[in-house]
Amino acid sequence: MGKVIKFREKGTEVPFSEEDFERLDLERLLARSNRLSKKRFNELEDLKILIMKSGKDASAFFEGLLSKEIVRRKNISSVQFLCGNYISHLLTSFLDSYPELWVAFDYEYKYHETGNPNYLRKGGDFCFLLCSIFEGRNFWRLTSPEFYSEKGKSLYYQSYLKEQKEISFHMSSNFEEMVKITKYAVSRS
Repeated sequence: MGKVIKFREKGTEVPFSEEDFERLDLERLLARSNRLSKKRFNELEDLKILIMKSGKDASAFFEGLLSKEIVRRKNISSVQFLCGNYISHLLTSFLDSYPELWVAFDYEYKYHETGNPNYLRKGGDFCFLLCSIFEGRNFWRLTSPEFYSEKGKSLYYQSYLKEQKEISFHMSSNFEEMVKITKYAVSRS
């Protein structure tokens, strides 16, 4: 195990948002993980309230679950924490709304139709949800989880090439590992 090296002066605060991913260091992510995993949602009623409403509480809840699993696996990297943060926002947003399209190929079609690369990332998100949370839906369309895994990686990578958003590259590169982490974390909640 390596030594954690401080990249910032003590007391410097960096906002934790999607736009600031590249400015975060491992030390801050570990501290955030530790703080979030200590939050307890002991009663079933608390969990129901979190799932029924969106916002910071639900996002922090999901981020805590994912961070705790990342630390438990002892395969700690800032990239996994960044992907975990992205996934927590994805899961939280899914509490309020459904995917715009329900077929993976439709996201590519929409991208080619509109030229909007956001559809590629949304397609990657859709495939990620099918692989990690709604695995049973794979068989409803008579497709394998491997298909959605490969499609999700491809859509995230295409999104990265078009938008140059680092998170899309990381989600593409770590798709399968983040699916495993999310499956395990959510099943234990």
